[in-house]
Amino acid sequence: MLEANDAISKELNDNYEKALSALKRDNFDYAIELLSAIVAVKQDFARARHYLRISQRKKFQKTKSNPISKVIFA
Repeated sequence: MLEANDAISKELNDNYEKALSALKRDNFDYAIELLSAIVAVKQDFARARHYLRISQRKKFQKTKSNPISKVIFA
């Protein structure tokens, strides 16, 4: 949840909350899409950038551990 003194719009806040929810459900593509859009609008939103990197890393790790990906990337 965002602090009251954060100067962001309700739409960005809603998208941030949706992104965190998607991340918790391992829906990395949706989280990355939302967080990328937030960072594009508000570059100094450090928490959004932090969770964007986490989402990207987890998506990569999931892809890397997929047996089919092991054959393709080997």
